[in-house]
Amino acid sequence: MCSLPLHSSVLTKNIAPTESHGGGGGGGGGEGGDLKGAGDGPEAIYARGNLEALRGNYAEARRYFEQAARLKVADAPAALAQLDELESY
Repeated sequence: MCSLPLHSSVLTKNIAPTESHGGGGGGGGGEGGDLKGAGDGPEAIYARGNLEALRGNYAEARRYFEQAARLKVADAPAALAQLDELESY
């Protein structure tokens, strides 16, 4: 797996800390993993894409970013372009 040469300002912009999860692994089942309490709004969907990209789950990240782009999240197209760049390696 290659490292993320993604612009941190785009990928991490909307990831905010959630409730303490003790730093333990596991991620968590269910939609969005650690962002379960973030809701279903456009910014939450974009944040889930960021989280999946940071985890290296690019296909899942793409799904979230595409949905966020359809919902007019301004940074979603740039995140999709960065995934395209990653996949071209």
